[in-house]
Amino acid sequence: MELDELHMLADKNDVNAQFDLGKRYARGESRDVVQAAKWYHKAAEQGHADAQYELAWMYFNCNGVPCDEIQAVAWARKAADQNNARALYFLGYCCAHGRGGMVEYETQAVEWWRQAANLGHVHAQYVLGDAYFNGRGGPQNYEQALSWFAKAAKQGDVDAEERLSLMHNLDIGNYILYHSRMGALYKRDGITIRVNGNEHPPVHAHVLHADGKALVYLSGKTINSGVPAAVLKSAQAWILAHAQDIEAEWRRWN
Repeated sequence: MELDELHMLADKNDVNAQFDLGKRYARGESRDVVQAAKWYHKAAEQGHADAQYELAWMYFNCNGVPCDEIQAVAWARKAADQNNARALYFLGYCCAHGRGGMVEYETQAVEWWRQAANLGHVHAQYVLGDAYFNGRGGPQNYEQALSWFAKAAKQGDVDAEERLSLMHNLDIGNYILYHSRMGALYKRDGITIRVNGNEHPPVHAHVLHADGKALVYLSGKTINSGVPAAVLKSAQAWILAHAQDIEAEWRRWN
């Protein structure tokens, strides 16, 4: 539709025409961010959720309107109330970083990201996976982390694809294997087992515990320095049961 036709409809309060004019002025050949903000505002006032989000983003980025993070959050809330995924993700970001007058509160941020992720917002899916992986805003949960990374990767998120390539689920709920230099092969109940780079053969893994550390060789030899016997026995059993994975990771870095 020609710009003049859109203006005719928008002047008659056609909300979709007002939103489309905002997009044309924001991104099209007739770029004019002040006009974009004007028409987004008109559509937003009529309850157009995408216009409400776009207006929030413009206030947040000082684009076509004066900088006003409070207004940005206010318009984003209106859009989020209509299940606008981008607005929900944006609110999560503001909450996580204490922006727009919000108190920094990761638990609430994660909840907004979860809502956005459930609506298919790809970056919200990645960020939610990262929150579960690191225990941000709630308990650490590797199973949920893998699930959300997988959803984001399926939509082509390269960061999620990389995390999945580094992270291999062997037995969800018991241990996690992910490939990264100096990374942990096993993390549970205060035990970390990892393979280090720049080390000499034979193949071995490091066992780290609050009380000490140990080297466990695939040959069965163990050098212990303070790891409790029961903990070390459990770690040895895990290492020997997954010797193939340990060796592959060791050779990857050595």
